[in-house]
Amino acid sequence: IQDGGAHKAVWQCRGDGASKFCILCKNLFTHDSNVAQEDGTRLLRCNQIKLHDLEASTDTELRNNATYLYAMYGRLIRGEFKHVHPAVGLTYAKHGVLLDRSLDDLLQITHVFMHDQMHALFVDGVVNMTVYLCFEEFVKVGQTGIYESFAEFIRNWKWPGRLHGDHLSDIFTSDRRDKHRKAQHIKCQASDMLSLMGVLALFVQTVLLPQDNAAGACHAMLSLLELAQLSMATTRIKVSPAKLLGIVHKFLEQFTTAFGFEWMTPKCHWLLHLPVTLQRFGFLSNCFALERKHRVPKRYATDLKNISKKASTSLLNEVVCHHIASMKTFDFGFDIGLIKG
Repeated sequence: IQDGGAHKAVWQCRGDGASKFCILCKNLFTHDSNVAQEDGTRLLRCNQIKLHDLEASTDTELRNNATYLYAMYGRLIRGEFKHVHPAVGLTYAKHGVLLDRSLDDLLQITHVFMHDQMHALFVDGVVNMTVYLCFEEFVKVGQTGIYESFAEFIRNWKWPGRLHGDHLSDIFTSDRRDKHRKAQHIKCQASDMLSLMGVLALFVQTVLLPQDNAAGACHAMLSLLELAQLSMATTRIKVSPAKLLGIVHKFLEQFTTAFGFEWMTPKCHWLLHLPVTLQRFGFLSNCFALERKHRVPKRYATDLKNISKKASTSLLNEVVCHHIASMKTFDFGFDIGLIKG
């Protein structure tokens, strides 16, 4: 399970900022690139919100594209070669996984490549953006205090101790509002936004929707919250891929109706691939258990002021020493249960 940055490093895909931003889709390009409009075959598409309108890439095609890049690298000058990358949707890497012929019969790229639902939804993701857009619809009609109203709504709740929710209302206070509006999404920890799902749904249903000022935005928000809760439930209960795909289609239709296609980010497109992943593996896993490990290197990287050739080595040494020290603080046993849970 990987985020967008890791996908670029492992599979040499172009990433979210590229004109061809999805390695799984052969015919999808961004609207801004104008590639779809210039395609004479009318096979290329952009801003698609239906899974059946997308044409899936195959492992053979991806490997052929990587091989083509490898062949062109020595033939074209640098100025010409840089235009090849956007066309094939891959980045040249001399020792890339796609060029390893020994893996041709072992690695099915399109079957193991998956998007992480937590990154798609909660890490500067679709939920953060949609909450911002929904609230801004009410700001447009004169309700400038909607952020503070939701903050007060949150304060009325007593949170379970395991959630540590006493600080959640601070996310929507007036001093944080300007930061959200500048970033054009709600800036907060993913775990905090996940904790707010139920309360946010009730706020939209009981406070915002009855006002009938931005019904389309409210319905899009409610569909997204249903989608988020359904996708998170796949590790606990059996969820039908068809049901998940239906709610994804419903949300994208309501989202584009309320806010327009110009707000469609690559993470909105990621949602279309979640039902396929669910059908293939039976559940939607996430990498947040591993994401928490980022805190250790960040703790030491923040203090690295002298960025030299040995900076990475120094950071690695600090992290290794930290883990060794952590393991020495308790006696490891083989009994079933959590260690310092």
